Amino acid sequence: MNIFGLYTKGAVERTIAKLNRDNKLFQSIFKFYGKDTPFSKLDNPQAQLTEGYIGNSTVYSIFNRVISMSSNAKLKLWEKQPDGTRKEVTDHPLLKLVEKPNPYTTQREYTAGWLIYYMGIGNVFQYKLAPKNGINKGIPQQIYMMPSYDVEIMSSGNWMAPIGGYRVNMTEEDFEFEEVQHDKMFNPLYADENEVYGLSPIRVAANKINKSNEADLSESRAFANQGPPYIVSKKGNEGFSDTQKRNLAGDYNKRKGGKNSGLPWFTGLNDIQVTMLGISPADLQTIESSKQTLRDLCNMWGFPVDLMNDPDGSTYNNKKEARKAAWTDCVVPKLDTQAEGLTQFLINQSPIYMDSNLFYAYDYSEVPELQEDFSEKVTWMTQAKWTPNEIREATGKEKIDNELMDQPYFAFSDVPLNQLSEDLTAGPNEEDQKGIDNYK
Repeated sequence: MNIFGLYTKGAVERTIAKLNRDNKLFQSIFKFYGKDTPFSKLDNPQAQLTEGYIGNSTVYSIFNRVISMSSNAKLKLWEKQPDGTRKEVTDHPLLKLVEKPNPYTTQREYTAGWLIYYMGIGNVFQYKLAPKNGINKGIPQQIYMMPSYDVEIMSSGNWMAPIGGYRVNMTEEDFEFEEVQHDKMFNPLYADENEVYGLSPIRVAANKINKSNEADLSESRAFANQGPPYIVSKKGNEGFSDTQKRNLAGDYNKRKGGKNSGLPWFTGLNDIQVTMLGISPADLQTIESSKQTLRDLCNMWGFPVDLMNDPDGSTYNNKKEARKAAWTDCVVPKLDTQAEGLTQFLINQSPIYMDSNLFYAYDYSEVPELQEDFSEKVTWMTQAKWTPNEIREATGKEKIDNELMDQPYFAFSDVPLNQLSEDLTAGPNEEDQKGIDNYK
């Protein structure tokens, strides 16, 4: 038994406990919350997903493109080596756990759910199923995506460790703090909104999304009504008689519901006038407005509008550059956030794995749009005289156990440095010193 290790761990825990007691920030924010009190939400996440994602084709399309592109990256398990490099782990229960999170969900479906919640409402709640007793105590066996729009964070009643657990409202089921992983976007209004919930991107984009929804609704109504609404009336001060009104209504309804629906209609009455009550979609410029909204929403999520069939809003020279920007500015940061959360949840919080130097990270070496960067990187490292093994490690590949792979290569047919040195210092041999007279 490592007594010194136990002493050190105990000292660290006591130090952390003292720091928590001295945490004036937490005391000022959380001291008024009682035990088992839910932290209040200023948002309605379910409405945001209903109206801002499911009810908005533009937002849905952006999310769907991100999800589709993300499938080209592969989540892997790695082990950090003493020299700071990493080595891929190809056979481990933790790897199988993310490859098949639970009997009902595939890895791709699980990642899609994580991205939708994170990009949509800024909060992702995941449930870890682990035995509470026995030899596998605390070891995660399955993970589930919780209905993140319906999860409430419960107060512990202790401002030093304010989060006591979680609750799913629809079932009123409570979950312990250790059973749930909460990934969130930073909320700059944490003092007013209790810090515990992340900032919802759909909330930030609410005005743009509402405008987009209203534009779609206006176009739909215009098509259904065959134009903007209008009133048919008689010129002058005299109105239509009751008989004339019935004739107008009957003629209009007959023609609108018949084969000539949408064609101009006429009556035998003279001196009538048509008063338009609305503006046509063309006059409202809904199409141009929708294009601008698309660009604004793409900017919101860092996704190039070039990939959303809007060449007029293009800011890149070609689709290849746009797809590369989509990866570097949008897809990669989100997937890296997910991998960090899974490392914290499944490894760092599990007693059997927390000291194992294992971690999750995505491998992007198979992403076509990022291979040009790898090529440029390898060229630069080669010119800088990195060893082949250093280059392999820097590009996510395993080292080759050969001493020649640990030496830099130079000119003269790219021979190892030690052979090059021998050639330069050996001096001329007997054959080199022969003159022409020796061959007569």
